[in-house]
Amino acid sequence: MKLGIVPYDSKSYWQAVHLRNELLRKPLKMKFNTKELDAEENQFHFVAMNEDFEVIATTLVQPLEIKKFKIRQVCVKQSQQGKGIGTQLYEFVESYLLHDVSTPIFLELHARENVIHYYEGLGFNQSGDRFIEIGIPHQKMTKVLGK
Repeated sequence: MKLGIVPYDSKSYWQAVHLRNELLRKPLKMKFNTKELDAEENQFHFVAMNEDFEVIATTLVQPLEIKKFKIRQVCVKQSQQGKGIGTQLYEFVESYLLHDVSTPIFLELHARENVIHYYEGLGFNQSGDRFIEIGIPHQKMTKVLGK
């Protein structure tokens, strides 16, 4: 497996969009629109690829302000779930964000209710009340890196 960052609008980026669409959007009867995808140009696109360079996991990291980032749309191909790939991808994200940094970095994410426990295992803490986003319950979660 190869972990990395892929350029916006590259072949691997579009594979990641397809994966996110299949796992996160279609079950909710939603589709990406051009405005949403255009907004991803200034985000980091992290992927895990198999030996055939097929994207099998992905997440976006959106810069919010200096030293503050939002983790978005984490997903792992269904046939690859339960193998630790999502955790490895997240650890790669952390390593990337902490590279050459001497001050704390603040992360946040909106976790779907069914994965709150997973993110707690990665060191995230629940913040505030649960809320509805894209029609389903979510929980804001936060983490400080490099304390």
